[in-house]
Amino acid sequence: MKKTAQEIQILALKIQQGEESPEETKYNIEMLIHHLKPLILALHRKHETVFDSSEDALQEGALILLECLKKYDPTQRVPFIAYAQQQLRYHFYNGYRVKRPLLTLDAPVTQLLEDISETKASQLADTSETAEEGLLREEQRKALSNSMHGLNHKEINLIYQHYIRQLSLKEVAADLNLHPVTLSRQKAALLEKLRKKVERRITNVK
Repeated sequence: MKKTAQEIQILALKIQQGEESPEETKYNIEMLIHHLKPLILALHRKHETVFDSSEDALQEGALILLECLKKYDPTQRVPFIAYAQQQLRYHFYNGYRVKRPLLTLDAPVTQLLEDISETKASQLADTSETAEEGLLREEQRKALSNSMHGLNHKEINLIYQHYIRQLSLKEVAADLNLHPVTLSRQKAALLEKLRKKVERRITNVK
């Protein structure tokens, strides 16, 4: 049975207050996610997000809702469902923007591929043969595009902010409330993860 906005508001506040047993709180959270499932799926379909399946989108949506429960401030007089919808739309829309323009903007993609190939591990491939360079670059771009589907929201957001919006790591770290050194480590780990994925996909093509 569909819950009204007021019923969802009461449920969210009940979870926030934490006055019930852990079992009851867990049940209430599951019920909240269940009642907002149609909203999550609607945003997933509307924005053609990076998630490969509805199940992946639901899992991501559930995580976002948990964050909403932590950050929601009822004193602002904004209904929880409106706040949650805004946060879900923001995350899913950003996922759409990352998926669509990433491999159509030559400069950011080229920089990302160069950063990947310059990780401490072995290079993607030997590009010393000029005649093969164009073909290799195209294979790398396709492999990179396919590899994006295996990234989580934080990794996708980092790529979007740093490579598409071309913000410095210091700016991105400030926006995410992270220490620049921490974000730099996350970027290094992400590049290594992508390097392995791209290398594996290119090898399979060959």
